[in-house]
Amino acid sequence: MSLQGEERKNKILHMLEMKGRVETGTLAKALKVSTETIRRDLDELEGAGKLKKVYGGAVKTLDGEEAPHLVREVVNVEAKKRIGHQAAAMVNPGDTIFVDEGTTTLKMISYLQQIRGLTVFTNSFPAASALMDYTNKQSFHGKIIFIGGEVNSGHARTAGSLTEHMMDSFYFTKAFISIDGMDPEAGFTGYDGSKSMLAAKVIRRTKEAFIVADSSKIRTRASYRIAGLHEIHAILCENPPPPEWQTALEAADTRWIVVP
Repeated sequence: MSLQGEERKNKILHMLEMKGRVETGTLAKALKVSTETIRRDLDELEGAGKLKKVYGGAVKTLDGEEAPHLVREVVNVEAKKRIGHQAAAMVNPGDTIFVDEGTTTLKMISYLQQIRGLTVFTNSFPAASALMDYTNKQSFHGKIIFIGGEVNSGHARTAGSLTEHMMDSFYFTKAFISIDGMDPEAGFTGYDGSKSMLAAKVIRRTKEAFIVADSSKIRTRASYRIAGLHEIHAILCENPPPPEWQTALEAADTRWIVVP
C-alpha cells in the first residue's frame, strides 16, 4: 500500500537528510508509487524550498534558500488557486489592501476584478502587471500603488530599506501575506530577510492580516521571523491545522480557514 502525500514527502525528506541525495527510481520503489508521483512530490518540495531537483532525483538545499518565483509558480497550483479565491472573498468594496509578493497571493488578483473602490498596494511585479492589464480591459476599476525599492529579479519583487521607508506613509484595511514556513512556536517565517522585515512592517500597519499559504509551509521554520500567531487575524490553507496547532490557535484567537 502506498503512503499518503504528506507522509510520503516526509519520508522523502528523511531519506534525503540521511543520504544527501535521492533518486527518483529508488524513491518510487521504496514508497510503492509511480515515478510520475515522485516527480510531482519533488516539484512541490522544491517549490517549498526543502530540496533542489537535479537530473534523476534531488539533493539537499542550502539552509535559508528560497526557490525562485518561476519554480514556485508551478507548485501546488490548484491549492493556490483555491486559497487565492478565498483570500479575495475576504476583500470588501472600498478596502485598501496590501498584496504581498508570492505565488499564492498572486492567485487572488484575478478575483479582485469586479470589487469596486479598491486600492491595492503591492511589491509584486506580476501582481501589478496583472492589475494593469485588467485596468486596460476595464475589468478592474480601483487604484494600483506599486511599492518600489531594490529589485529582486529572481523573485519578481521589491524589498529592502527603501521599500520599508515608503511604508511609513500608508495604512491598510487588510494585508495578505506570503510566507515560507509556519509552526505554532515560531509563528510565521521567511527565508529572505528583507522580504520578511517588509511583511512584518505591513502587518503592524494593517487592521487585519491574513496569511495565505498552502500546506507545504506547515512544520517549516525558516530563518527570519515575520509574525507570531497573535498578530494574525486568520490563516488561509487548503488543509486543516495539525493537532499540535489547536491550543496555540485558541490562545492567540487566530482563525484557521480551510478553503473549499
